[in-house]
This record gives sequence, C-alpha cells and structure tokens, in this order.
Amino acid sequence: MTATTGGKDSTRLPSDLLAILDRCAQIELKCAQVYQRFAQMHAEFPEIQTLWFKTAREEEAHAAQFKMLAKLKRSDVAGLSVNDTDTQAALEAMDRLLERMRTGYLDPEQALMLAIKLENQAGKFHSNSVVICRDPELKKLLDAMMGHDQDHESALAKALVEIKRRRGSGLTEVLQLVERLAEQIDAAGLTPMDTLKAVLRFEHLVSKQLLTGQAGKRGTELQLILKDIMEKNSAQLQLIHQRLERFEAGADGKVAEELRLHRTERRQ
Repeated sequence: MTATTGGKDSTRLPSDLLAILDRCAQIELKCAQVYQRFAQMHAEFPEIQTLWFKTAREEEAHAAQFKMLAKLKRSDVAGLSVNDTDTQAALEAMDRLLERMRTGYLDPEQALMLAIKLENQAGKFHSNSVVICRDPELKKLLDAMMGHDQDHESALAKALVEIKRRRGSGLTEVLQLVERLAEQIDAAGLTPMDTLKAVLRFEHLVSKQLLTGQAGKRGTELQLILKDIMEKNSAQLQLIHQRLERFEAGADGKVAEELRLHRTERRQ
C-alpha cells in the first residue's frame, strides 16, 4: 500500500508522511547500532571491525537523508512506497534483533551473513526507494546519494568470501598442528598438568573451526584425533576432570597444592 499526499499542496508534508519518514530514519539508526555492536564483538579482527564502523557510519548518513527529506515541500513528493504498518513492523524486528545481541555472540562469518540479509531486507526503506518524487531531478539526487553508499553491500559480501577462504586454508594448518600435538602426547608420559595444558592447547586450535558447525570432513578428523588423545590418556584426564569439578565447586584453593604434591610423588 502506498502512502500519498492527497490533493492538497501546502508548504509542509502532512503529519502521517512525516511520521513514516521519522520511522525510516530510526530503522537506519538501528541498523547502525547493529553494526556498532558487531564492531565491539570483533575487536580482535581489525579489518572486519573497520568494515563494521564504516557501514555503521553509512547507515547514520542514510538516517540524516530522511531528516532532510522531512523538510521537503508537499509539492515535491507524490507519495511514499511504504506505510505505517511496514515501518512499525521493521522497527519492532530491529528492536528484537538488538535485544538478542545484548548477550549473544556471533563470529565474523555469522555476523556478515546476517548483515547481508539485513541489507537485503532494509533496501525497501532506503530513501530513494521510499520517496516517490514528482521532480525527476530530486529522484536523481536521491539515487546518487544512495548509490554512493551502496558499495558497502558488496563489501560485506566480499568480506564473507574472504573469511570463508581463510577458514578453509586455516583449518588445514590447524589439522597439521593437532596431528603433531597428538604425536607428542602419545610419545610422552605427561603429568596431569601437562596433559591439561595440551588439551587446552588443542581446544584453542580447533574451537573456532568446530563451533561454527561448518568444519566438514576435517572437523570430523579433528574430533577423532581428540578422541584418540583422550583414550590414550584416560587416567590422567580423569584426574584432571576431578580437579576441575572441585575447582568449579569452590575448592580451587587446594587444586594447585594437590597438583604440586602429585607431581612431587611422581618424581620420587
């Protein structure tokens, strides 16, 4: 349904159109908040963080365009392509997304996929899509303003492709490291503390690949290696689990001393 100005030609846009333009501006600002939240999440990935900040600034610029459009004369605007229901539903969806993001975490790949989906959905609320202009020159101006910023959509897609490429090559390297780690554990009688360090190192190496659920065949191989490590060091791992359970139960003050005594006993 299209909102229109009606038959009158007064100086200001009617209040119902102004309210819709204001909501469109809010949608853009909430998109900016999403990208700012992603930037906070991904501080350890400078290239991705820079992209999030840049995209957030562009969304803020889009919001400013709507504020500019609210100052147009009634005679400049033939109507709007969205209505009150459209904008209210979009605002509520953005609010739900922001609420979920307050405590949740998305890795860069997941965040980029969400951002691309968000951009596709938000396209109908961009200024050159919303405002139906009577003046062809004004339409050209809006298209030019939006066209200048549309590169960020392709930048998001390009970043996603690059992350997937790096993940594939990085997983091969991780697998090689873990295979060497398995050989080290198999070749030595490790103390519980050394075994714990090895397991923690293993988890550090594979967590980013396995947590995404997209590690594929190599992820399965990594899981088999971990299973092999645990089977060959079951007694030591059982002791570690007991210590960790006591640590979680609040008996952490005794853990370090008990491990020290255990290592002393092994040397005697």
